[in-house]
Amino acid sequence: MTNFKWISGAALGLGIVLLIAVNMLSESLLTNMRLDLTEHQLYTLTTGTRNILQRLEEPVSLRFYISKDIATKLPVIGPYANRVEELLQEYTRLAQGKLRLEVINPEAFSEAEDQAVSYGIQKIPLADGQISFYFGLVASGPTDERAVIPFMATEREAFLEYDVTKLIHQVAWPKKPVIGILDTLNLSTPTNPMLAMRQPHRTPIILEQIQKAFEVKTIDKAADRIHKEVDVLLLIQPLGLSEATYYAIDQFVLRGGRLLALIDPMPESSNGRPAMVDANLEKLLASWGVSIDLTKAVGDLQLAQQVQYEREGYVHTASYPAWIAVPQELIDNKDMVTANLGSLNLASVGSLVRKTATDEDGANKNNKTNSSANKNAENEIEFQPLITSTTNSMLLNTMGLSMGTDPQMLLQNFQPSGKTYTIAARINGSIKTAYPDGAPAKPTKDTKSTKDTKDTKDDTTATDDEDNSEPLPSHIKASKQTANIILIADTDLLHNKFWVQLQGMLGMSLATPIAANGSLLINALDNLSGDNDLISVRNRGQFSRPFTRISELRQAAEQKYRTKEKELVAGLKQAEQRLVALEQGKQNANSSSSKMLSAAQEQEIAKFRDEMIRIRKELRQVRHQLGEDIETLENRIKAFHLIFIPLLIAIIGIIMGIQRAQRRYANSTNSIQEGVA
Repeated sequence: MTNFKWISGAALGLGIVLLIAVNMLSESLLTNMRLDLTEHQLYTLTTGTRNILQRLEEPVSLRFYISKDIATKLPVIGPYANRVEELLQEYTRLAQGKLRLEVINPEAFSEAEDQAVSYGIQKIPLADGQISFYFGLVASGPTDERAVIPFMATEREAFLEYDVTKLIHQVAWPKKPVIGILDTLNLSTPTNPMLAMRQPHRTPIILEQIQKAFEVKTIDKAADRIHKEVDVLLLIQPLGLSEATYYAIDQFVLRGGRLLALIDPMPESSNGRPAMVDANLEKLLASWGVSIDLTKAVGDLQLAQQVQYEREGYVHTASYPAWIAVPQELIDNKDMVTANLGSLNLASVGSLVRKTATDEDGANKNNKTNSSANKNAENEIEFQPLITSTTNSMLLNTMGLSMGTDPQMLLQNFQPSGKTYTIAARINGSIKTAYPDGAPAKPTKDTKSTKDTKDTKDDTTATDDEDNSEPLPSHIKASKQTANIILIADTDLLHNKFWVQLQGMLGMSLATPIAANGSLLINALDNLSGDNDLISVRNRGQFSRPFTRISELRQAAEQKYRTKEKELVAGLKQAEQRLVALEQGKQNANSSSSKMLSAAQEQEIAKFRDEMIRIRKELRQVRHQLGEDIETLENRIKAFHLIFIPLLIAIIGIIMGIQRAQRRYANSTNSIQEGVA
């Protein structure tokens, strides 16, 4: 018996020694080992982020400003702040010394708070402005370039990795992206000089914003190549271009250039004239696995805007399905470009359709080029709708709309198709050229073409300085890297009248946004102007998993004390007002009778001062009790999960063990009885 106890004690001691040894070895040898067991792999950074961190040449500093003491008392912010800090630590681990993280608690009236404010971290007032809460991130690079997330809102938690990675990329490579604009609508310059003299032309506000945010390079409408410095090509109604220009666009995308194209079946800037079908554009779109019918516009009865029109000498108001206001519910909330965007005002939009090899073979069996391109589109290209219509929509004939359709007649003849139509889409994947035989032959020069070219150049303010006399770059048949394209079947979203209200004030024109059209364009260019690694960082799902029961109990407790607090605050305000009135009455006392009155006022003043002190004391107690009750509630629930649940599992295990022992005993007894028998 003594030997058994000694062996048991030795085994227990050896087990403890082994446990300590394993912990010490894991601490030293397994420091970089991680196991992410979350549902959406929330702590596993994407390949794009890893590539960006590995490409860092100079150190980048991150300053994470978080009011920790306050965050722990906020039911949603607290857990989210912890996850943000843990994710930032994962960033620093993978950066291998090229990323420095500093977590700062900006206490009130401290230098850290002054620094946070100077960096642009947003100050959130709490408790009637008595407390300030900070929750932001600052990145600084080797060239003193600085980028800031003023407040890390929980609404952006699905895009946390993208926002942080973009912040790092912005300071590590601070060069302003170059946006090449090819605009056949001449929105930046008036097309008719005589009209411009009578009515001053204004560049759309969104184009002015683009010029401020990016380096802009205007592309000649007759260009046979896109300048190699262009990061993103913005195409505004790319119709009627030469085949050489379409080929230049094709090769630009295949070489890794990103593209944002706005194609409209009936742009309002052309005085309501329908767009002309362009076979070269159709061929280019087909190589990207998409098509658009420029003879049709999407009408949506549910999204129709109200318009005024004149008939028989009277002004009428009616819904106009061709002009639509698209709410956030119909905008992809999982894509960085369109998430939390808000409503959009669009007009006479087109419908983007994903093309497949089957569709093309049935429509055009002899066209080997398009068939090959669409087979590629079906297998390797991702078509992601960003903006869609409702099912209460149909396709309208643009020719009928251009002839001044009566809105009432349009409503009477409106027959919803029950389908949704894609108004904007993102295209990613491996694509093939629309020109498998190489660059198209240059047209022979004649007087007319020379004049047309000259007129085209006169419409542009700045041209691509690429020397067109040099040989074209070598022909590419397939994309070298993942193609990144965003297509929007509307150009009218650029026009001021659809998304801003202009007001004159002190000789200045102030623009107030009434829709998110401008944000859509800026977001799209901002997203596309990042390299492919940054663009590949997508929505990671929700981090927060709040305990709904805790939230419900917290809200009930807050409601109980907030009501009492509101009553005390109202009483305090009344006491202060009465006290001010009495003080003023005392100051106006000059006569002897007034002096006798002021003595009574002194008693009233003392009384109200005592009342104010009592109310303030009770108010502090209420607020203190609220915090204690909420903390007690959370501690009870934590204790329940940390003690009761494991205890319950242990009890279940003991019961199962006893039942198993009883079964073994019964089986052994039966065996003995059978042996005796």
